Amino acid sequence: MIEDDGSRSDQVDLGSLRSPILFEIIEDTGQFLTVELIETTGLGALERIDELIGDARPIRPQAGDRTVRLIWNYVAYFIVAESFYLFKPGAASSAVVEEVAGEEDFLSYVRSRTWNSDDHFGRLSHWKIQSSDHVVHIAARGAPEFHLVGVVEGTVGND
Repeated sequence: MIEDDGSRSDQVDLGSLRSPILFEIIEDTGQFLTVELIETTGLGALERIDELIGDARPIRPQAGDRTVRLIWNYVAYFIVAESFYLFKPGAASSAVVEEVAGEEDFLSYVRSRTWNSDDHFGRLSHWKIQSSDHVVHIAARGAPEFHLVGVVEGTVGND
């Protein structure tokens, strides 16, 4: 898990984000991956989703919810819809963002399909973002930078 070292005033304890959703992913031409997460603690009005699900209240950002930006120097990433993600028994973590240790399958795949090498570019590390709607795996050169982008000033979406 990434922790706030207190050196920048725009940092936030990522573990304190409540019900974060994946808001945006941007691939920069300079091999940087930017991921934005936004808290969603508000509930929208009851609405009919479909016959299978029935009525539900959509989860939406509300006043005070935070948006966080993470930036990695990355080689590869993949996204899995949270409802299809296969969690390992006993390995569930409450961390929103964490370095994954002991799971070499993803990094082995990246090494076998890219010309990246630990000797040339430095050791790759495997990072995971666990949001309410997606799980993102990232092969990167080191930890991400992270910044508090902003705080929602009003309710987003229909009430």
